Amino acid sequence: MKPEYRLARIEDLQDIWDLLQGARKKMETEGIFQWDDTYPDIGEIRQSIQQQTMTVGCLDGKIVVCYVLDHRMEPEYVKGVWTDVGDAYYVLHRFCIHAEYQRKGLAKQTLAYMEQQCQKKGIHAIRLDVFRANLAAVNMYQHADYVLTGWSDWVKGPCDFYEKVI
Repeated sequence: MKPEYRLARIEDLQDIWDLLQGARKKMETEGIFQWDDTYPDIGEIRQSIQQQTMTVGCLDGKIVVCYVLDHRMEPEYVKGVWTDVGDAYYVLHRFCIHAEYQRKGLAKQTLAYMEQQCQKKGIHAIRLDVFRANLAAVNMYQHADYVLTGWSDWVKGPCDFYEKVI
């Protein structure tokens, strides 16, 4: 199972939205309430597509993964102790695997793809926040050698900050 990755297009908007909502519902059944009716927001998804910061991965023509890489760090990121790489970093947002494809190695494979693409662009670090209650995501990042740099207590609960120097 190897997806074809590409930049998201505006005609993908509904499929991406459905992917995110399906993952949200699955997380809720697992007691993880990090996403809700206000986040992620379809307007943010549209903007990410227009800014060409969202990537999708497709299997058999179906979008099964999406993520955003950009330089936007939330204000709470000041609580992280980040590696000094100047502007040569990206922040990972809205990394999502289709509910039917989770826990099959696709996230690990996609992280490796992201890292490879970042290296080609001269990016030296990937930063992210992860909802602490999302143990599957926390474990995935830790096993992929992302290092805890700090945390913040957000409205929905504590989020940890991770970084991987690549």
